[in-house]
Amino acid sequence: MSIRSPFAKLALVAVATFLAAVLLNAPALADSTPTPTPTATATATATQTPAASASATATATTTPVPSTTATATPTATPSVPHDNRYFAQTGFRIDNDTVWDYFNRRGGVNTFGYPVSRTFLFQGFQVQFFQRRIVQLDQNGHARLLNVLDPGLMPYTSFNGATFPSIDSGLVAAAPPATDSGATLAFVQAHAPDSFNGMPVNFHRTFQDTVSAAVAFPSGGDPSLLPGFDLEMWGIPTSGVLVDPNNHNFIYLRFQRGIMMYDASCNCTQGVLLADYLKSILAGNNLPGDLNQEAQNSPFYKQYDPTQTNWVHNPSLLPNTNLTNAFTQE
Repeated sequence: MSIRSPFAKLALVAVATFLAAVLLNAPALADSTPTPTPTATATATATQTPAASASATATATTTPVPSTTATATPTATPSVPHDNRYFAQTGFRIDNDTVWDYFNRRGGVNTFGYPVSRTFLFQGFQVQFFQRRIVQLDQNGHARLLNVLDPGLMPYTSFNGATFPSIDSGLVAAAPPATDSGATLAFVQAHAPDSFNGMPVNFHRTFQDTVSAAVAFPSGGDPSLLPGFDLEMWGIPTSGVLVDPNNHNFIYLRFQRGIMMYDASCNCTQGVLLADYLKSILAGNNLPGDLNQEAQNSPFYKQYDPTQTNWVHNPSLLPNTNLTNAFTQE
């Protein structure tokens, strides 16, 4: 049942303003083939390829120090329960209660894809990688998402033969203040069209349908909060619409936290599995040649090293991080 009292409306405005503030201040963190082959559907195959996403937070205050004991060699780890939190498709479990609740209240596999890592310390914060998104626990233990496509994380455009739009700094600069939630949602609508060159790309519709009332409020709640949750999942558009130059069936729109892809062959629009690619950059396995070339100067490039302390190859480039068993299946 919708909440209609004046007090409730004030509360909703506060929540929407908070979500908008989170949006713009969230932490950032193979040769090209003739036909682009970006992966949008969550599958076990995609996640078994080392990959991930998120950007180093620029707004974080105190940076926690890794508390895990340094380990120079691979060690056996205890088995975990293979319960409803365990995903056999990828071999990982969502063990943290806060992450588990966030995962379920924001759309589950449809929104995040499958988990592709354990929970581990990444640049001072506990995180868990999923196929599409990276969940970070802030200094207060609250779940939030990393801006996986920000300059500090994955500012790239070439992914496995697909050419994604680059960041339009002018568009980003034109975005309204984070405190103005209404203007921010209007900005999204203005720059995420449902039709492009006569094609039903449905970018804004996909944005609006990300988190449903049934998922966000299984026991009932106010659906007027849903646009804020959608904004939380995607952030704002950071590019214009782009038709893939190598495959005109694919049309893309870049957001802070993901890339929407319209596929004319199925007349469908969904998010690309981008976080999987960050995992590939970290691990150096199954890394497409085009992305490998773009990412070679990244501080995350091939850092996953079981022979080094905390499994970090060069901690001077990746401080306050402990990758021990981060990508070891459970």
